[in-house]
Amino acid sequence: MGFDLHDLDRIVSLTHPVIHPLDAFVVMVYKRVANDKKSYESRLLVAGPGTPARFLTGGPKDAHPAFSADGRFLWFIRSQDDRGQRLMRLPWEGGEAEPVGPKFWDLAMVKPIPGGDGVLVLARAPEPPPEEPQWPRHYQRWQWQYDGQRYFPDHPISLWHVDGQGQTTRLEESVYDIASVSISPDGRFVVYDRITDETAAAVPRSDIYRLNLTASASPERMTDGPKSWRAPTVLGDGRIVALASGQDFGPATIEELYEVAPTNRRLPLPPDLEVGESISSDTRFGPEPIRPLAVGTSGVAIAATQQGQTHVWIVDGVQAEPLGVPAPVAAQYAANGSRVVVIGGSLTALDEAYWCENGIAQPITEVNHWAREKITPTEIISITRPDGMAIPAYVTGMEERQPRPLILYVHGGPHGAYGENVRYDTQVMVQNGYVVAQVNPRGSMGYGQAFRNAVRSDWGG
Repeated sequence: MGFDLHDLDRIVSLTHPVIHPLDAFVVMVYKRVANDKKSYESRLLVAGPGTPARFLTGGPKDAHPAFSADGRFLWFIRSQDDRGQRLMRLPWEGGEAEPVGPKFWDLAMVKPIPGGDGVLVLARAPEPPPEEPQWPRHYQRWQWQYDGQRYFPDHPISLWHVDGQGQTTRLEESVYDIASVSISPDGRFVVYDRITDETAAAVPRSDIYRLNLTASASPERMTDGPKSWRAPTVLGDGRIVALASGQDFGPATIEELYEVAPTNRRLPLPPDLEVGESISSDTRFGPEPIRPLAVGTSGVAIAATQQGQTHVWIVDGVQAEPLGVPAPVAAQYAANGSRVVVIGGSLTALDEAYWCENGIAQPITEVNHWAREKITPTEIISITRPDGMAIPAYVTGMEERQPRPLILYVHGGPHGAYGENVRYDTQVMVQNGYVVAQVNPRGSMGYGQAFRNAVRSDWGG
């Protein structure tokens, strides 16, 4: 049992699911390593309850699908190696995908406008930069490096409108990247988050901004500290929710789910539940960051981690309940009306997609079914420190109960976590004669604020 090195080519990562607004189908990105090309390849896969999964596109690098509000078109991004990315439009009832608008540089998101023309995208510029830098270069501002791209980004990620004929207009430009976007159900305004100018030179903090799409207007800042805000989402009833993090415990501070408008209040979630976080995995290639999603008229779907598991929770403003998906570590999810799709895995299975409706969850893919018979079992144990604190660990390769060399596998962060899912590297190490202990020491996520705080100023103590 256990994976070998050649199994890496067979592992499929499912990401960026989107549900058709009218039919019982979900489109997602099917991504796998292509060693012969020393790269990866990604195509669009469609599946649904009782419907065999099939490919919609041939790749080699298609991603970020999004349905138009009427379901007539599927928009997506097609990468063209070093030549930038193209925005593509595929008729859902049949036909060939066609490019719309110019090539983009770092095209990162597609959001069709409900009842409107075209889509909103996040990108750096309509054309990739020249291969050779232009010298000399004149800088007018000393740019903070927080965006993680480079010290002096010539073209921050901005918000663009691309109409049905391909005409492209920049809607909002800042010296800082726009991170995530949500459009109101009526298509009249958009909300997004980006770093606030006056905080960039100290401790960078993001705020939520609102921009009117029906008339020329300047962005309106909706939050003003002291928390840092991200991933705003407009719900079906027009309310706006987002994730917020304070600085009470520095980088160890757990994010919280807030209603931003019309009121400013924290939404109820069980204690020690860490929203916006997911368990570490090396079998997923490029999942998008966790963010709230609208469910029904007033509900919110959000992934949260607790004690080695990541579930999708439905929050309706009064109570919160987890979806009953037989995959304790969710990676991605999508929502449309009352329908939710969750992509996740367990200690005995790699990621698959699950359709959740009317309280019932059913698998709709089997892309990684081959791996079930090769997975070496993992035991969950608890290690008690001298001070009485219990440290959880996931131990793989002990089923033979014979002496074998042990690898103590420590995650990074320090606020990461291992959990109830399969790791490829662990399985390969077991196949080569080792027992592997994946430990969640003090500071790991999913065990509450006090457990996170226990590592502050005392790493390894």
